[in-house]
Amino acid sequence: MIKSFLAVAIAVALVGCASVSSDSATEPQEVSAYEISRELVPLLDAVSTFTNTDYAEGSESPYTPQIYQAVKDTYDRIGPAKQRWMRFTDSLDYTEVDIPGLEQAVVDYNEALDDWQDVQDDSMQVWDACFDLGGDDMEMSMCLLAGVDPEAEGQALDAYISALTQLFSTLDISIPSS
Repeated sequence: MIKSFLAVAIAVALVGCASVSSDSATEPQEVSAYEISRELVPLLDAVSTFTNTDYAEGSESPYTPQIYQAVKDTYDRIGPAKQRWMRFTDSLDYTEVDIPGLEQAVVDYNEALDDWQDVQDDSMQVWDACFDLGGDDMEMSMCLLAGVDPEAEGQALDAYISALTQLFSTLDISIPSS
């Protein structure tokens, strides 16, 4: 469920953590690439926090209800940030924004985000089912191994990173190679 992804962390660092008033996320207006990237930061921060957190740090078992609750709590921060981003992008008049290809880059990014979230939701349902069955670490591990699709998670994350990279390229924001 959790795979480190450097591109989002770099993107958050590059863009910075500036905030925009809530009015800007609801009124159509001409905006710059910088303003668009600022609106994306809370979502990038939420996704990178979810994917980069070591939830089991210092724990003898990664399969505790407390650790899983921490995973869910961190994941739940993505929803409000996504809603804010969606309100902002829905309010954009792409004919007024002088950034060629922006509308398609936003659509592609939003679709990749949805797909990534769908895979995460599926994995969390497996975790829920495994906790309902109970058992020790070995039984939990076997249950998760049988139910979670790490390949699908990796592909969804790769597609998300690719769409994010394309969006940043469209905004003419470079991401240093690692």
